[in-house]
Amino acid sequence: MKHVATWQVIEPATLDALLVTLRDTRWSWTADEVPDLANRLGWSLVEMIEGKGAVADASWGVNDNQVMLSFTGDQVNDVSMRVTDTALPESAQSQAFTQDAFADVTAAATRLFGPPTHRLKGDQPEVRWRGDDTTISITNTGPAVTIDWATNDYQDHWDEVLGVWE
Repeated sequence: MKHVATWQVIEPATLDALLVTLRDTRWSWTADEVPDLANRLGWSLVEMIEGKGAVADASWGVNDNQVMLSFTGDQVNDVSMRVTDTALPESAQSQAFTQDAFADVTAAATRLFGPPTHRLKGDQPEVRWRGDDTTISITNTGPAVTIDWATNDYQDHWDEVLGVWE
């Protein structure tokens, strides 16, 4: 992966290991299992807020607290992982950084998973790989690149609410 200015992106070997682990991990998607999941992924839990979510530090060499988990009650809906520093202030250089990082992370996922099952163009481009139970998405949010790992039900709900694929 490229390093531009002082912004960092997850290292390629770490990214590959993360993507393979996300693809191959099966778990109940319950809040009770979050500490075990964090341990398996090498993350340090920073905070758990009952019924709301959790924050973890993955120690990927990018800004702190790269992992956010959202809950509805006891059910984990989504795990959002920031795999780059937040590139601010917005500039031509920061945009080039996030575009390059998005392309590199997407290329790694495509190499490991095959072609994306969905692509969304626009101001915040996104690619997705939908499995039987979960969806892995990579998004260029503008100031950063994220990987989201969600249950298909949760992903479908938000796609419908936001009208993403219409």
